[in-house]
Amino acid sequence: MVNPVKSLQLSLQWRLKNLPLRVVLVVPFVVQICVAVAVVGGISFRNGQQAVGDLANRLSSEISDHVSDRLSEYLQTPKEINQLNVDAVELGILNLKDLSITGHWFWKQIKLYNVGYINFAFDNQEFVGVERQDDGKFLINETTLARGLHKTAVFSTDELGNRQNLEDVVVGTEDVRQEAWYADAVKAGKPTWTRIYQWVDQPDVLSISHSYPLYDLDRRLIGVLGVDHILTQINEFLRKINPDPAARIFIIERSGLVVGTSSSERTFSIINGKPQRLNILNSRDQISKDIARYLTSQFGSFDSITGTEELEVDLSIGKQFIQVQSWRDPDGLDWLIVVILPESAFMERIYDRNRITILFSVAALAISILIGMITSRSITSPLLNLSGASQAIANGELDSRVMVRGTSEIKVLSKSFNRMAEMLTESFNRLEKANAELELRVQQRTSELADSQLSLQRNNFLLLRREQQMRKQQQVLIEITKNKSLNLGDFMLAVQDITESASQTLDVERVSIWLFDASKTSLNCLDLYVRSENLHTEAEMLNAENMPVFFNELQNKKGFVVEDLQEEPYLAEIERIYFRPMGIVSVVVSSFDIRGDLMGLLMLEHTGVERLWLIEEIGFVSSLADLLTLGMEAQERRRAEEGLRIEQIRSERLLLNVLPKVIADRLKSSTIYNAKSSVNKLWNANSQLHRNSKIIADTFDEVSVLFADIVSFTEFASLVSAADLVDMLNAIFSEFDRLVDQYELEKIKTIGDSYMVVGGLPLPRPDHAQAIANIALEMLKVINRFKRPDGKTFQLRIGIHTGQAVAGVIGKKKFIYDLWGDTVNIASRMESNGLPDCIQVTDVTYQILKDQYLFEQRGSIHVKGKGEMITYWLTGKHL
Repeated sequence: MVNPVKSLQLSLQWRLKNLPLRVVLVVPFVVQICVAVAVVGGISFRNGQQAVGDLANRLSSEISDHVSDRLSEYLQTPKEINQLNVDAVELGILNLKDLSITGHWFWKQIKLYNVGYINFAFDNQEFVGVERQDDGKFLINETTLARGLHKTAVFSTDELGNRQNLEDVVVGTEDVRQEAWYADAVKAGKPTWTRIYQWVDQPDVLSISHSYPLYDLDRRLIGVLGVDHILTQINEFLRKINPDPAARIFIIERSGLVVGTSSSERTFSIINGKPQRLNILNSRDQISKDIARYLTSQFGSFDSITGTEELEVDLSIGKQFIQVQSWRDPDGLDWLIVVILPESAFMERIYDRNRITILFSVAALAISILIGMITSRSITSPLLNLSGASQAIANGELDSRVMVRGTSEIKVLSKSFNRMAEMLTESFNRLEKANAELELRVQQRTSELADSQLSLQRNNFLLLRREQQMRKQQQVLIEITKNKSLNLGDFMLAVQDITESASQTLDVERVSIWLFDASKTSLNCLDLYVRSENLHTEAEMLNAENMPVFFNELQNKKGFVVEDLQEEPYLAEIERIYFRPMGIVSVVVSSFDIRGDLMGLLMLEHTGVERLWLIEEIGFVSSLADLLTLGMEAQERRRAEEGLRIEQIRSERLLLNVLPKVIADRLKSSTIYNAKSSVNKLWNANSQLHRNSKIIADTFDEVSVLFADIVSFTEFASLVSAADLVDMLNAIFSEFDRLVDQYELEKIKTIGDSYMVVGGLPLPRPDHAQAIANIALEMLKVINRFKRPDGKTFQLRIGIHTGQAVAGVIGKKKFIYDLWGDTVNIASRMESNGLPDCIQVTDVTYQILKDQYLFEQRGSIHVKGKGEMITYWLTGKHL
């Protein structure tokens, strides 16, 4: 029967004999390190658990006190700001009625203090406030009576607090006096903290405000000062002092509403535009909600908690260390500060130490294994290297060699192996060299064939491009030749068409056209087209004084073609002054003339890299220069024709200034009107008119004649110079001429300071008397605008009569259109027997106008040659 114990011993002995040397060396080190780490880690874990409780209580107490101190300090700032502003108002430093200065004052304060908003509102709802934005910038919000109480203007500010741009106008219907920061202060009647409330213009912002009501000496409310802390700022403050992500710090009101929390949860939500504050009992943060419910179960409600409470509780989320501290403010705040430290936050360090111990154990194990591997590698490395080199040569890596080291047998084997590898390498190198030479020959022949084919393709391409370019140039020349501006003499349009066409056709950046002055000593740029900007402009004038060699060369050459401007000595002056600053490197210049007289230049200015100008391109430029010659000749013809047309117009105007249009038309339709110039027309017309006895005269059954005379004008003439006299008379009569044109009447003549106008001729009109009455009333208004040297206004005497008259052209040298008859004489008597600033009319005129105008009867007066006549004063017009 086989003994099982003995069989096991034999099996172990056989397995131990077959263990690798690496295992035998590594295992003892690993076992020793694992045992030592396990003992030390167990002791450290037990000591850590005992210290956690004491540490958690001390830390929670320190955090609670720190929160209380920082909260007192944090909420003291709004009180100080309000008190500073109240003192400034009482001392007269701050004028709250000046909203611009008040806004700038608040801007300086909010920049010094870490608050969210500083504002003031009058009892009439006018408002100004400065808001701190998340990006660190400040906005000034302002509501004024002028802009409207429901419109709040939002201004951006610069680094000095000055208003810059109107960024927005917020329209709302809320009354600022109903907002919590205002209403709570008015209700308390003293400085107070408001309830947490929502901004009207930003519903997503909740804040708490310290408000200070201002009263006058009679205790009438002036307005309310306010400083806001946004709740998100309290949250940021709690997050900064939170010692661990698993810990929680929150501040709540006695009702359970959250004031601030270190968790990422929002303390409010917006529902239908209104804020819904978060109650800690409904928090989505599991730790905060469980602790809050535990406190209410322990104390009944949050109102029952006074002083400071330290608690330890095991919840489903683990063991928690809790400290609750009551915090009150003299101005009405009553909050609870709750600090929650989970045991896991402290045990994590112990777990970290255990993990470090495990890592050390693993590291020690790895080091032990590494030492064993190094030991075994020192023994087997030479044989492994030799095996690897053999495998590499078999894979084609002929440069593989082995280090000659180890025992003497291994050294001999290594040397033999290296010699064999060198022989194989030499054989393969000779074979590769022969293959490379053969491949190089094939590539050379292939390259020669490719170059020949490429050259042939290039030549064919150049021929095709030159043919296409010539066709394009020919088409452009045909289009320019057909251009109406060239043929009709509109030289500037033709010039712009030529410069733009040349630039686009020849792909030249700049094309310019220059004209010589009469002395041929300067060139003026008529047009410069810049292709990259698609712009027609002008360049500065070129003078022979600055570039005499260039101007002399232009007189000797019709043009020149330059590939590189720096290689031509006669272009050195213009290259330095004009070409180089513009970046021009190559040019083609072609001159154009009229009947042998050199007129100007067409210049193609190429920028960038030097350009070799083709014969076809040079011929194209020469053709464009010829077209410029044709254009200038056409322009000269057009100017001559325009001069004839202008002369004819002047003749017509001169004739119309002498005679009424109807009479002038009758005169022009007669055979006597055939002279060429305006002077000849009038002279020949007058001569033939009398020589042939063809007098132009018409009888009119009823016309209205007006005479106007400036009162005491002779006295005025003796007081002023001749020039001033004529200037004044011209100004007055020019205004009368304007009225004549306005009422479509006919001015007959002026005699000294008298003015004669008639209505109802040369074309009869039924309302001639009304037109004469209207102009008479207007003339009295116009004359009052002119002043004598003594400051008094000029005065008119006006006389009007209606009746029959004869009108016609008289005179031998300076013929005029004049009026004769008893009607003219009576109208003149009405003026001479009138009074200053009065309009005297006869009974005939009165009967025509009495139903439309206002009159006063003067009575009977004696008129020379007529005896007694009843006359009237025209005073106005019926409304």
